[in-house]
Amino acid sequence: MSAQPLSILLIEQDPIETALIQTVFDARHPQVDLRHVLDAHAAWQHLESQSLPDLIIFNPPNVLDLDFLIEIKQRQGLMQIPLIVLTGSKYDLEVYRAYEAHANAYVWRPVNLAEYEELFEVLIRFWRDMARLPRQSPS
Repeated sequence: MSAQPLSILLIEQDPIETALIQTVFDARHPQVDLRHVLDAHAAWQHLESQSLPDLIIFNPPNVLDLDFLIEIKQRQGLMQIPLIVLTGSKYDLEVYRAYEAHANAYVWRPVNLAEYEELFEVLIRFWRDMARLPRQSPS
């Protein structure tokens, strides 16, 4: 399958995690359009004013506070965008709640640069090269 350009919206408040992720994308995936916002409020502003991303990676400040995920999965025109919850929490209840809110994946946060490289290698390969993403509305 041929590789498609991929755009990702990263919602991440932690500047250290953001820097690690940006380092991985700059070094290993420069063809990916990675856009970063700090929180759900900024994400809504971005989604309303910019072209829609192919994929959203969301680190909720409180993993049980999934209002952004719930709302995006209810909005026409946005619900089809795959959303991955990226968090350090491994509690079963939090995993369950994220999937109950229609997350497409729940991924545990890597602890070092090598693990981030591996994670994003797999995620990008899957979402860019293997999965078929909805590029536009069929209407």
